[in-house]
Amino acid sequence: MVIVNKNEQPYSLKLDRFAEALQGATQAYDVLGGKPVSLQSGALALQPGQGLLLEIK
Repeated sequence: MVIVNKNEQPYSLKLDRFAEALQGATQAYDVLGGKPVSLQSGALALQPGQGLLLEIK
């Protein structure tokens, strides 16, 4: 899953619209950052210009 915040402000991306693709996953791996990412909160906080490449587990 590729996510990019092209805004100049921080953004909270709600994950509910991706429910079909996530299929109940609660954990992902940030391929670029090399660390796990929790999906349990139902949203991802993105900084301005931040991109994520997530491997869904």
